[in-house]
Order: sequence, then structure tokens, then C-alpha cells
Amino acid sequence: MATADYVTATEQDHQEIYQFLAADAKDPPQVVARHHYGSTDPHYVPAQRHLVKVDGQIVSHVYAPRRLTRIGIAEVNIGGIMWVATDPEHRLRGYARQLMRNVFDYLDQTGCVASPLTTPIRDFYRPLGYEDYHNEYRTTINTDDLPADNPTNITIEQYTPDHLPDVMSIYDQCFADWSWTICRSQPYWQWLIKNLEPEDRILVAKDADRIVGYALYVSRDKALLSRDNAVWEAAHRPDCGNVYPALLAGLRRHLTAQNVAQLYLTLPTHHLLAQITRDLGGTTHVSPYYPSSTTSRMMKIINLRAYLDAITPELQRRLQHSPFADHQGALSIQHTGEALSPPASATIQLDHGRVAVQPASDTPDTIAGNERWITTLLIGQQTLTDACDLDRLTVSSDTARQLGSALFPYTCPWRADLDNDTG
Repeated sequence: MATADYVTATEQDHQEIYQFLAADAKDPPQVVARHHYGSTDPHYVPAQRHLVKVDGQIVSHVYAPRRLTRIGIAEVNIGGIMWVATDPEHRLRGYARQLMRNVFDYLDQTGCVASPLTTPIRDFYRPLGYEDYHNEYRTTINTDDLPADNPTNITIEQYTPDHLPDVMSIYDQCFADWSWTICRSQPYWQWLIKNLEPEDRILVAKDADRIVGYALYVSRDKALLSRDNAVWEAAHRPDCGNVYPALLAGLRRHLTAQNVAQLYLTLPTHHLLAQITRDLGGTTHVSPYYPSSTTSRMMKIINLRAYLDAITPELQRRLQHSPFADHQGALSIQHTGEALSPPASATIQLDHGRVAVQPASDTPDTIAGNERWITTLLIGQQTLTDACDLDRLTVSSDTARQLGSALFPYTCPWRADLDNDTG
């Protein structure tokens, strides 16, 4: 019987990887093109691709791109999961699941504390500890209901590379404490923009000579998740929330010229542009899935203690704005794991506004449950009260409930589709 070798990729594996992934695809040239593009990611290294080889041939593949993300004011490393594939003749042998466990070890060793992915096969990932973490938002408005004229002194221009420093600054200001948005370097920004199609648009808003906002419009969704003709991202300077009517007027002109009857926004409900669009007659639909599919975004915490330690700056900020600012004590977090994921626990020590994460210890104040529901609490996707009401989590005391609610509130996790489609 042939031996399966679990290895990380090298530069010499690239062409075979591309052909392996294209073999079972509906559009092989597009798949190869996407992987060539992925290998130019400024943060890419071949070892992010994990392989199973049988008799020297690739039979299974996982790609785990690395990103830096915000959780409140904390910045943490995460490793996405993409392009999980096994050759049809070698399926049902456990290769993919063992490869995933190898990826978790790799991510842990390289300092990644969590792992997001997008998938239609949730039942494959749940035993590994993944759970839905990100609602999908779709605001719809008729093109004719968008502002016909710019009601302000804001002018609209199409993006040029000269605009990039200001666009980067606006993005960082607007999403400074939005949990799970990606921290983008200039090379990463340039790489993302390079992947846009000629029909896509970045509209830039200017007040006199000052750039104050932008909107990124995608004409055709390459991932086929029904996000055509949509604003995937929009941002403004904190003192310039009035940019959006002008940007919508600019979008109306473009959509009218292209005979596009409706505009969509993939922005969360509390985003100012989504609110303004609803005021104009738009409607918002919220779902765990992408439109017209059962594809959802999922998250796993790779290392519980390392994750809590990485978000300590944000935990301290939350603590200082809560009734527990002067509390002294400890809160234990415990999960029982999943079928293919081991249990874990850690203790958060609190000392008059200071937070430190320690190995598990016996404490009177404990939050416990299975891994998936602990994950959704810790990443801000559900409140502790809701989780307890649904019998997903248990608390040992009223103090544990109140303290857990202060440290882990609902935060509406969100990151732009532009980042999500690349890792």
C-alpha cells in the first residue's frame, strides 16, 4: 500500500499544484490564473500550502494565507483556509482532515491564533472546531432611487494610484476598531487593487483638495457568490460622514451608463452608507449565508490561551469601561472540544484594570461549553446571555455572567469581501 506523505509546498511544487486544483474545476484557466495571482500576495510563502503526496503525486491540498486583523484595538495574526481539495480517487481516506490538523499545528507555531474560512460544506469543518462567525449583509436599492445630483460640495473622481496613501489612511481611520477587519500594508493594498477588473470602480470623494472618502464597486463577482453590481467596501474620514450622498450620485451615473437596474451593498447594517441607503428606500437582508447559496463564513480559535493573550489590549479597554474596572479576581474559560478537536482552557486574571492570561486554574467564576459556542462568544458573534439562554454555554456564578458579558460583548464581526476572497 502506498505511503501518504504530509509536506509543506516548495517553489518547485507550484505548477503541479495549479494543475491539480484545475483538474476538477469548471473553468481550469481561471483557477490557474487565480493561483498565479495568489502566489504574488506580498505575504505569501510556499510553505502556506500544505500537501498530501502519494507516490510523489499531490492528492490533497490546503492553502493557509496569513493576515493581520483587528479585534477592537488589538491586532492579531490569523491564518485563513482556502482551496481545500482532494483527488476524487483518494477521498474518504482521512487525508483532508489530517492535513487540516497539520495546518492547525503550523498556524499555532507561526503565531496565528484564529482561522477563518468560507465554505458550503459546514459539516466537514464543525467537527474540527469551526462555527459560523460572520453574518452576510445585502442592502438593495434601485438605481433610480439613488441621488441624481450631488447635494454637497464634494467632488467625485475615479481612483488613480496617486490616491492610494489617502485611501489607506481613510480605511485605517474608519475601521480602526472594527473587529476582524484586515490591517492592510501598502503592498497588500496594491495587490488587491491589481486584481480588480476594468469594469470595477473605486470612486474617491474630495472636499476641495482633500480626499475624504471612497467606495469600491465590483461589477462581477469572480467567486460566483451573487455579489455582482455591489459596493464591497466604503469608508470616510471621521469628520466627513457627508461624503456618501455624493458617492451614491457618482455610482448612479456609472450604473445608469451600464444599464444596471439595482445596486447592492455588502456592508453591515450599522455602516453609515448602509444606513443612508436605507433612508433612500433601500432594504437590508441579514443571513448566515451568502446570497443565493448555502456558503457561509466560519471561524476557529487555534489556541485558546494565545488568542486571549493576543487580545489583552482590547480586553483591558473593555474592562476599563465596565463596572469591573477595579475588580480583582479571575475568570476561567473552558471548552470541551469537538469530535476532531481537543478540549482547552485558560484563565483570565484581573487586577484593578490590568488583564493577564494564565494557564487553566480552579476559579469560582467559569464559562464553559463546547468549542464552537465558546468561539462565537470570544469573537463577538453572540452575547453570553443569548448563549446561556439557548443552553449553548454555562456559567458558574452571576459574577462570571456579568464579567463575561463585559469582556466579550457582541461586536458584529465583519471584514470586507475584498479581503475575504483572498484569505
